[in-house]
Amino acid sequence: MNIKSMIQDVCSDDAMTYEDAFHQIIPRVDRFKNDLLTAMRQQKDGKKRARLIELLAHSKDESLIEVFKQELESEEFDVIS
Repeated sequence: MNIKSMIQDVCSDDAMTYEDAFHQIIPRVDRFKNDLLTAMRQQKDGKKRARLIELLAHSKDESLIEVFKQELESEEFDVIS
């Protein structure tokens, strides 16, 4: 699995591409959480950033709670809705 390619697919405007990639990453989210965090922080589009946050929410890593708190305080409507 090429995580960089999968992250690009999660950020795709094509719904099927996004859904396929999203569901392929979920069982591996803990393995790729650093890549997902980096992509989330670099993503300017709130809707696409929200997708990456949603993926990270599948992680068992409790340290990500701080990331979620920061994102919930975001002014970006797409991130918090």
